[in-house]
Amino acid sequence: IKQIRDADPGRYGIRSIRSLIEKYSPVNDNSRPIVESYIKYLISHTGFNTGNIPDTSKETVKKLVTGIADHENGRSGVISNKMFEFSWLLSLT
Repeated sequence: IKQIRDADPGRYGIRSIRSLIEKYSPVNDNSRPIVESYIKYLISHTGFNTGNIPDTSKETVKKLVTGIADHENGRSGVISNKMFEFSWLLSLT
């Protein structure tokens, strides 16, 4: 949460879901379809239709983090609201 919230687009170039996923899931010829599927899922989950990350507000970060967790675990609801709120508070320290 802290890494996404504190992301400096100018420094890290993370302005879109694509750049976020490709930074942490490097693409090679064999993984391209998997990464593309991941990006499409996260765009759908967040509702960021252009694929651009609008800001680093709490609500935006929650959409990204819950989408990533759900995709990585193959099921939805992996991160509860209570778990996210606790993690968000920890990220502020």
